[in-house]
Amino acid sequence: MKILLASHLFFPEHKAGTEVLTLELARSLRSKGHEIKIITCSRHEAGTEIVAPWLSMDEYDGFEVSRIHFAGEKNRTAIAHHANSPERVELLVSLVKEFTPDLVHFLHINGFSSSAIPAVRKLGTPVFFTATDFWAICSRTNLFKPHNDTACSGPETPAKCLSCAKPNLPRWLIDSIMAAANKKSAKFSVTLSQVNALKTRLSDMCADINAADKIFVATNFQANMLTRYGINADSMKTVPYGVRLGSLPDRTEIPSSFSAASPMKIIFIGSLTRIKGVHVLLEALSKLDAKTLACLDVGIYGTASSNDKDYSRHLINQASLLEGKVKFLGTFPHEDIGSILRNTHLLVVPSIWYENAPLVLCSALASGTPVLVSRLGGMTEIIQEGVDGLSFGAGDAAGLADILSKLCSDPEWIENAATRKLHGYRKPDDYADEIETEYLLTLSSSRSIESN
Repeated sequence: MKILLASHLFFPEHKAGTEVLTLELARSLRSKGHEIKIITCSRHEAGTEIVAPWLSMDEYDGFEVSRIHFAGEKNRTAIAHHANSPERVELLVSLVKEFTPDLVHFLHINGFSSSAIPAVRKLGTPVFFTATDFWAICSRTNLFKPHNDTACSGPETPAKCLSCAKPNLPRWLIDSIMAAANKKSAKFSVTLSQVNALKTRLSDMCADINAADKIFVATNFQANMLTRYGINADSMKTVPYGVRLGSLPDRTEIPSSFSAASPMKIIFIGSLTRIKGVHVLLEALSKLDAKTLACLDVGIYGTASSNDKDYSRHLINQASLLEGKVKFLGTFPHEDIGSILRNTHLLVVPSIWYENAPLVLCSALASGTPVLVSRLGGMTEIIQEGVDGLSFGAGDAAGLADILSKLCSDPEWIENAATRKLHGYRKPDDYADEIETEYLLTLSSSRSIESN
């Protein structure tokens, strides 16, 4: 088959979970003999002017990569671009017509706009969509309210979404703006154009995404959240991710008791953004007594966000108060993740948003590394509580500190969790096998309908 994979971001500039998932799926499908091309997006700052999108071509890991570049962070219709960006869609459609793929699979729709899905379907090309987060129902992507550091229950009303975007506005003003925003008023006001787009965003995006032949999710939690707000459950299939660990050396020794000479090794892996909760881990460490803290060795893997330098400084200040026990270790080649996980006693995932199925968590469980996770989203669906992982309340630094203190004084649970019998783990090829099966079923069904 000829397959076009589409992701909002891609290597080499971007290397987060969706990009890794896209690359691994592309590699697995290529190994099966399919012809794979990739299309992605690249946003550029352009002040207040509106710049027409343009297309470039390059190569990564032997794949031809097309990139739709667009500019205009301050465009008056920025939110409208979430659902409908005609010029970007036109570039995508032109590439589909040129490549003539058997199918197009979107692993993230941001950048392209959701209208890309029905536009490709109109060409007669089957479309698949993977929801790697909550972009379909949340303009912030993550169902997270930054003004009070809490997860959002969902977009019950547009007014609720506006109050999240503008938390300092009084409710009467929010209601007034909502009432005033419509297609006609949007032509004369930047604010009203944004609000009008926000009012219709959920219904527009759900209608577009529901035009896909098949919608993939990774957890039942995510499936339930998306269907609650309009994504078609009949088109949805839960397909857990697969991970590639690279080499797996012997796991690090677990001492009979942790001490300053034989410390408990703890790591965090992920972007150093607030929703990932690194500050929760550091706050938990600050609550430990000096004796317990002396028995820890904590490594933070990840890069600071250029968009939130205050948060990065906050993390550095937190770490500076922890007697040199925390080291910021930067990033590493993805193929080293197995070795890094095997060289630690615990992975901590302290996110304060609805993590869906973070690949780093899947990788830790696959490698036999015990985990501590926030009791939120799909994470507790992935772990076996008390067997390979323990959970604590999202944002509950005291609860996390309590778990760390108990484990430090008694490593028995870590020993049992780390040495449990592993029955193999799910690899990217396993994930690709299920995805390929859905491709073939859909194509077979489409051809059967056409022949009749």
